[in-house]
Amino acid sequence: MSAATTATAEPGPAAAGGSLPRPASEVPRPRLPRPLQSWLGFVRPVQSRMAARKRYGPVFRSHDLIAGEVFHIADRALIEQMFKWKPAEYNVGEPRQVMEPVTGPSSILLLDAERHMRMRKLMLPPFHGDAIAHYSELIEQITHREIDSWRAGDTVRTRTVSQTITMEVIIRAVFGITDADRVAELQAGAVALARDQVHVARDLHVDQRVGA
Repeated sequence: MSAATTATAEPGPAAAGGSLPRPASEVPRPRLPRPLQSWLGFVRPVQSRMAARKRYGPVFRSHDLIAGEVFHIADRALIEQMFKWKPAEYNVGEPRQVMEPVTGPSSILLLDAERHMRMRKLMLPPFHGDAIAHYSELIEQITHREIDSWRAGDTVRTRTVSQTITMEVIIRAVFGITDADRVAELQAGAVALARDQVHVARDLHVDQRVGA
């Protein structure tokens, strides 16, 4: 429920019953020290944000040691309107600059407008339907191997499993890396990177027990 820093906190007059956009500085936020906000956001990602929403409302901000100022949107109507914005009405590169040491300055995640479209066109062919069809056997093989590792009584976190399968498919099919040791190394690096650089909510506590 987080959104990048923008000049205004609310998308437009149609949001929140027709209210005018507020300056970002007027959006409420916790007064806790930044190190404490960062720590709470890491060890209690869901609880801390739900508590802030209850206290400050559906739009609030926080200050993170790594990401800087972050706006959190917890209102369905506002989120729906944000997804309808045109590319010229927002930018993603500036608030994501914190990722540059990891992704590099030319990452598609940091680009806007024409530069983004040019890079996107270069990257899309491996993900087109015809190309994906050629990966079906590989996807099936990786998925079966993952499922075969489960044992009766194991707790399976479906999100984690899906991420593991997706990452290996990308490494093998898109990057063309087939060496098992190298694949494992890249998978471990990606997990560590996600853990250290991105604040994510924990797995939903909806577990499925194999063989139950």
